[in-house]
Amino acid sequence: MKKWIATVLALVLALGLCSVSWAAETGTLDTVFVNTTSGDDTKDGTTSENAVKSLKKAMELVKESGTVKVEGQTTANPFWGDQSTDKTIAGGHYYVTKSVTIEGTGNGMHDIHGIALPSDFNGKLTLRNIDFDGTAAIGIYDNGIGSQAELVIENCRFNKAGSNCVFIAPEVKSLTVTGCTFTGVDGASTQYLIWPKLAKEVTITNNTFNGGGKVKGAIHLGDGGAEAMNATITDNKINGVARGVTMAFATGKNDTVSIDNNTFTDVTEGAVVLHENMAANPTAKVTYGAGNVLAGTTAKEIVAKKGNNGTAVDAAKIVEAPAGSELVDNGDGMYSVKPAEQKPSNNYYYYSPSTTTTDTTKGSPKTFDAGVGIYAVTAVLSVTGMAWVGKKRH
Repeated sequence: MKKWIATVLALVLALGLCSVSWAAETGTLDTVFVNTTSGDDTKDGTTSENAVKSLKKAMELVKESGTVKVEGQTTANPFWGDQSTDKTIAGGHYYVTKSVTIEGTGNGMHDIHGIALPSDFNGKLTLRNIDFDGTAAIGIYDNGIGSQAELVIENCRFNKAGSNCVFIAPEVKSLTVTGCTFTGVDGASTQYLIWPKLAKEVTITNNTFNGGGKVKGAIHLGDGGAEAMNATITDNKINGVARGVTMAFATGKNDTVSIDNNTFTDVTEGAVVLHENMAANPTAKVTYGAGNVLAGTTAKEIVAKKGNNGTAVDAAKIVEAPAGSELVDNGDGMYSVKPAEQKPSNNYYYYSPSTTTTDTTKGSPKTFDAGVGIYAVTAVLSVTGMAWVGKKRH
C-alpha cells in the first residue's frame, strides 16, 4: 500500500513539474518589468524592484496580450534582438514572439537602435511611451513581419526623425500611429517620416510633425500592394516639411484615403501630393475634408505630379471634395478645394402683366398676390354693379 501511494505521489510531482515548465515557457504574468540598466534576468519581473534585464526574458514570463514595462537606456543592451558588433540588428534572432504591449515607464525607455520583428510574427504589437533617439527607429523590410500583423504606435517621441522613423515594407493587416511627435534632423531631405507601403488599414491621427525644413515629407502612402489600402489621416499638425501627405498608389486596387482636420504649416511643395506613379492608373479615391487648414507659408493645397511620359495625374478622377465644395484647377498641376459656386435656380418665378392667372408656371405669380386679387375683384364687382344698375334704369 505504501509503495502504491509513493508511486502516485511521484507521478503527481512529475506532472506538477511539467506544468510549471510549460507555464514558464508560455508566460503567465499580465505585466513584466524590465530595466535595461539595473535589471537582472534571474529575477521574476513582477515589480520594478525585481525587473529583468532583457526583452527575451520578459517574453518568457509575460502572457499573450500582456504588457512589458521598460525603463532604462537600451544603448548597451540588445533589447529587440541579437546585434552584431556594430550595434545593428543581426538576422534571425528577434525577441518579440507574441502579441504584447511594450511601454516606457518610470524614467522612460530610450531606444537608439530601432526595432526588428521576426518574419513569422502575425500578432498585435503596441509600442507606447517610448523615446526613439536614433534616426532609424521602426523599419520593417520585405523579410520582416507577416501579413496579419497589427502595429500600434502610441504617444511615442521620435527625437531624431530622419530615415525610417516608421517604415513598413511588407504587407501588414494594420498600422496605427497616434499621439506621437516627430522632430526632423539634418539628412532627411529625401525621407518620409511615416511610410507604410503595403498596410491594408492605416490610421494616422493626432500626431505632430516638426520637420524644421529638413524633411521631404511627413506621410507617404503606398507603392503598390496585393490588396487595397484604406487610410485615415486626421487631426495632425504637419509643420516644416516639403510634402504633407504623398500618395503613390499605382496598382489599380481602388485604395481609399480620407484626409481631414489637419493643419499644414510652412509646407513648401504641397499639403497633398499625388505622386507621378498614379498618372498611369488613377483608381484611388481621396476624400479631402473641409476641416483641413493651410497655415504659415503653405500655399499649395493639392498638387498632381507628372509621370515620366509627361502626363499629369488626373486629380479630378481621384480627389472628392466635401459636400458644398468643389475641386478647382488652379493650373500647372495645382488644385484647391473651395466652396461650390452658387448657381441661380431655373425654377424661378416673376410677375407678368400680360396674364391674370395665379398658377405657378413660369411667367405667372408663384403665389396669389392679395393686393392684385382685391383690385381684380373690386374691378369685376364695379363693372357688374354698373351693368345691373344701368339695366334697372331702363
